[in-house]
Amino acid sequence: MGRIRPICISIAGFDPSGGAGVLADIKSFEQLKTLGLAVQTCNTLQVEDYFEKVIWTPQEVILSQLELLLKRYTPAAIKIGLIENSEVLIAVLSKIKEYHPQVPIVWDPVLQPSFNQGEVMDEARFQMNLQKIIDAVDILTPNAPEYVRLNLKETSTKKLYVKGGHTEEVLGSDFKQKEGRDFLVTAKGVKSLNAQGKGFIPKHGTGCMLSSALAAYIARGFDFHKASVRAKAYVYKRASSNASLLAYHNNG
Repeated sequence: MGRIRPICISIAGFDPSGGAGVLADIKSFEQLKTLGLAVQTCNTLQVEDYFEKVIWTPQEVILSQLELLLKRYTPAAIKIGLIENSEVLIAVLSKIKEYHPQVPIVWDPVLQPSFNQGEVMDEARFQMNLQKIIDAVDILTPNAPEYVRLNLKETSTKKLYVKGGHTEEVLGSDFKQKEGRDFLVTAKGVKSLNAQGKGFIPKHGTGCMLSSALAAYIARGFDFHKASVRAKAYVYKRASSNASLLAYHNNG
């Protein structure tokens, strides 16, 4: 009989292609030896290279499903992804704190979906209550554009994993930007995580994979830096798993 795995919860959207959202999160959780549970925040009309529309799950439905999980299980980490606005996010965070105030929360502040060719989301939808949200989570995983648009430079006391990726966005003098380089931002300053190898092939949902892998490693007891290094390695393996935009999560 195997050992009991720590529980991770994904609170995120449903992507029918399985490349992003709760499906990608659960795949990552399971591969990294945690037990994955999920609460769906929305349904999306998309495939790996085309995003048309989002249909938001009503707040009361999200909270009811989340409460059932929080009553039954003790999560070791929670990842939050695509969510409608700050009102819903704060309600979700309040519900988590009500039942498990000490559980680590990783927030991936998704402002816009990749390959968006349809409905445009309001990128300022978290701005009004941003500080309250930041105070309630433990780790943020913005990509470079999200870091700039949310003005996260002022949150140096928080743990940030900034997905550098490409170099179009200027992050500031503290960041020595390079293709494939990510950054860890804490109260101690900025550390860089370099690209791993040359076989990286772009994949749909790498941001979701990174944040869920980070949550899984946190749930297993790794500190922020070690969890981040391992999460980046996990994403690299998924990105080099095949030539399509959809990653294989198994190790075969």
